[in-house]
Amino acid sequence: MVFKYRHIWGLRPTGSVTQPYQPIIISKLVGAVRQELTVMAEDENGNPALYFWSHRGPYRYGIHGLQFCGEDLRDILETVNLDATTVVGFAVHHTDKHQIWWWLATDDADSPELVLVFDTRLGEADEDNHVRDGWSTFDGTISDARCAVMFSDTLAASMSRDLKPYIGYDTGTVLMKADTGQLDLDEPYAGYVTIPEQHLAGLTQKCQVDQIIVLGSAGLHTFQVDLHRDYGCEPRSDNVAMAAETEAQRRVQRPFEAAFQADAKSVGLRIGDVCPISYPWELDAIVIQFEQREAIAP
Repeated sequence: MVFKYRHIWGLRPTGSVTQPYQPIIISKLVGAVRQELTVMAEDENGNPALYFWSHRGPYRYGIHGLQFCGEDLRDILETVNLDATTVVGFAVHHTDKHQIWWWLATDDADSPELVLVFDTRLGEADEDNHVRDGWSTFDGTISDARCAVMFSDTLAASMSRDLKPYIGYDTGTVLMKADTGQLDLDEPYAGYVTIPEQHLAGLTQKCQVDQIIVLGSAGLHTFQVDLHRDYGCEPRSDNVAMAAETEAQRRVQRPFEAAFQADAKSVGLRIGDVCPISYPWELDAIVIQFEQREAIAP
């Protein structure tokens, strides 16, 4: 594969000594911003796929052809600074996690200060052949970087086979190792999940949210659940402690009690740390129980 800024070519072996490759045009509309923003990975089914960042955003090329992966990132794509004078961005494939980490400069920044993480198992093509879902973001210290590489988790004479992202920090001569499940350069950090606004009963019906169930890892952490209806109206908030009932319990299921008893056209939700902490947690599922109510008046 050969990339230009707005072109992609494939080189097909011919077996000829005088002309060893035949160039095949793949696209004259998009290409790669820079080679450090291209990574070889997999699609959701484990098939080989080449991911790259274009002037339009992320794409991949695999057995289903050229696919746009940035439909869920429209608000972020508008902020990417393609004119960054130091480093526009770079990417690594975290093989063990089935993730691609993209560092990008945004707004007026001349080097990356945002990380977009794409889970190759969760992104799936829709009817328009656009790859949807699978995205999350990192900010804070880990995002301020100039370069990154996947390397052995254990730096010793006998190095381990599992790989971790090693990051060249933007300031000074600092090398960080990510995905340790601990701290962000000696600082606790807060993580959260935001669920997009859901029209649970459809666009024409109201609903009543009866209860929300949270399933996740047992531990010392407490989730803060923020709930609202109708794109920001009537916010509700409550804490859900995830402490185990016995030493052997690894997963706990907890209710969120502050749900709406009134009619809602849509429901939005965010769940995460109450405050920055220094240990990891896992969120398995969120179940929103609701009843369909009357039609929305025209």
